Amino acid sequence: MVTEFDAWMKDLRGLSPSTRRHRQAEAYRLIEWLREQDKTTESVTVADLDAYIAWRGASMRRTSIAEMVSTLRSVLRYLHGSGHLPLDLASTIKGPKIHALEGIPSTIRPDNVQRALEALKQDRSPLGRRDYAIWMLLTTYGLRAGEIVGLRLSDIDWRQERLQIRHTKTGAFSMLPLLRGPADALFDYLRHRRHTTTVRAVFLRSQAPYRALCSTSSLHGIVTRRLAAVGVFPTGKHGAHLLRHSRAVSLLRGGVPLKVIGDILGHRAERSTAPYLKLAIEDLRSVALDLPAGGTL
Repeated sequence: MVTEFDAWMKDLRGLSPSTRRHRQAEAYRLIEWLREQDKTTESVTVADLDAYIAWRGASMRRTSIAEMVSTLRSVLRYLHGSGHLPLDLASTIKGPKIHALEGIPSTIRPDNVQRALEALKQDRSPLGRRDYAIWMLLTTYGLRAGEIVGLRLSDIDWRQERLQIRHTKTGAFSMLPLLRGPADALFDYLRHRRHTTTVRAVFLRSQAPYRALCSTSSLHGIVTRRLAAVGVFPTGKHGAHLLRHSRAVSLLRGGVPLKVIGDILGHRAERSTAPYLKLAIEDLRSVALDLPAGGTL
């Protein structure tokens, strides 16, 4: 059933591999949960779906629950359209109401980023050189974890000093200038510490078998571990997105136009970059209006 769902998403909807994997996983969870309840998709009810959402959302934040419910709706719509679900129950399930731009991106201070980079630069082990190259890409370009994992040797154009990035969310490609810092870190890793293999991915596992980093969770560990090594334990969202958000804010504070920041981050629309405006606190203070005399908040 899930295999058919994946084919439908690929052939008829044209969804990206990452989106398809995410929705497949939700379909698997639902079907396994129903099986544990001695239920099938043909007999599922609204009460069953409410119980499933309560079970899935027990340890989730509001935004994660809303995303899960949205994904579940797409699964239910497919099950109904393919004849596995008698009634279209997609519209009967509700998630928490999420207001536009209500979230605040997680960031860390530039000095903490620099401390971690300096500590990494001193680590001349194969693992240290690999992680340093990854960190230079994350902190320079604000790449997503999937874009780091998906980077191939052919994406580095040394002669033209360009870096081709395939954006995991949109599937679009960007050509970024290969700046000196990331270029030196990549060259050092590829020339001296990357294991010899036929694998074309840039970044490999540090232990045999030397395959490509297989998931974005690998990047989460690399970021979290290297921050902890210099005594930095951020709250909120961790992993590669933490450095992505921090890079966006540093560009914003440096006076880089929002459109340019969006182009660097691979955003298609300026509204995708707008959430970072909330983190430019000093700039917001400069345009804030004084509270009228006698006024109250």
